[in-house]
Amino acid sequence: MSLLPYRNDHIITVICALYFDGDKSFVECFHEHLPLSHNNDGSMSYEVLMPMVALVATTVSHPFVGLHKQCTNSIQLYVALFEWHSGTQQVAEFSVTTFTDIYHSNLGTLEFIQTNQQGAFHAMMANIYSWAR
Repeated sequence: MSLLPYRNDHIITVICALYFDGDKSFVECFHEHLPLSHNNDGSMSYEVLMPMVALVATTVSHPFVGLHKQCTNSIQLYVALFEWHSGTQQVAEFSVTTFTDIYHSNLGTLEFIQTNQQGAFHAMMANIYSWAR
């Protein structure tokens, strides 16, 4: 399983804008609640939270955001199929009702990576934190 889709530049950019920008950003206000991981050299690194990544990956996959050009093929395919599920294209509004399944799919993928590839998962989440900062 590739970990690269969640390291997409557009996902990092949106995570930065939503959670890191500003004096009263989410990360600034709730920094003490972010997970820490141990690096190979013994140092500690902050990580982003799984729901942060899952939500942004869901929104970046939708054309509404306008940052979807390099999203993963599977998410783009899902959105494309969803919009054509009736036989004619019906552009889907981004809403909880419409995209809950994609969000939960992203969350499930992250949980799978965390369970089955712990080292890679923590490195990925720490890298996303570092790049978004």
